[in-house]
Amino acid sequence: MHHIFKQLFDFSFATLLVVLSLPFQILFSILLTIELKENPFFFQKRGLAFNLKHFAIFKFRTIKKKYADKLKHQKPQDIFVLPDLSSELTPFAKWLRLNGLDELPQIYNVLLGQMSFIGPRPFMLEDLVIIKNKFAEQNTIREKIKSKPGIAGMWQIIGDRNLGMDNLIGMDLFYEENKSFLLDMKILFSSILLLVFPKNSDAILPKITPMGKLFSISHFEFITDHRKYLDDGRGKEVSYKLKMPLNWWSASDSYTVFNNSKVGTAEGERKKFPTETFSKN
Repeated sequence: MHHIFKQLFDFSFATLLVVLSLPFQILFSILLTIELKENPFFFQKRGLAFNLKHFAIFKFRTIKKKYADKLKHQKPQDIFVLPDLSSELTPFAKWLRLNGLDELPQIYNVLLGQMSFIGPRPFMLEDLVIIKNKFAEQNTIREKIKSKPGIAGMWQIIGDRNLGMDNLIGMDLFYEENKSFLLDMKILFSSILLLVFPKNSDAILPKITPMGKLFSISHFEFITDHRKYLDDGRGKEVSYKLKMPLNWWSASDSYTVFNNSKVGTAEGERKKFPTETFSKN
């Protein structure tokens, strides 16, 4: 049922946004062309995992092509943080990124059925190569995720880039195992708040924690069983420390946490699990 509602919502909301945002898309294009003196749009191949289907993502250009072409994604941290490029952002381009509006053209990816408004973050091909080579287990887990890539998502709004792949996969699995229409609406609402408070965090502007300024943040431990995502049975119980706004999530409608002794079983205890200490087992 969630899948059907999600498809209907994605198509309807994307159609509405195309109509409402078209004047702004034209304005943004003109301003970026004046600042960058280049085509304000570009296409970038992306996907959830290297061996999954890749697609061309639509974006506003916020950095001159000559700087973007010099990017060499070779180290694991390059997936998440490229702060040296922040000095190359023009004033309006920086404002677009702070609001997350450089992602606005991706509504056309949603209309084409390649993306959803809410889902795990797709990465560029260079990043997917690094994930495949350096984070084999996490890459395998991402290959098993059924959700479409999203413009917005849990990791996009409250993830911590400094915590790397563990934080990303923890957020991906949390959403995959607890997705619902209500959860999608909560994530969408938080994403809309970023338009009002321009504090979006991304690879070039990574130090901002937008939701931390809007909600009280506490830690809780999310436990999942890797074995159902891996073919060879090498999976083990893994605990992830996720920063969640506990006054925003509800144990009854948004997430399920199982105790250690019965993780992944029907008898597992369903409860809210706030904690300040954790370990990755």
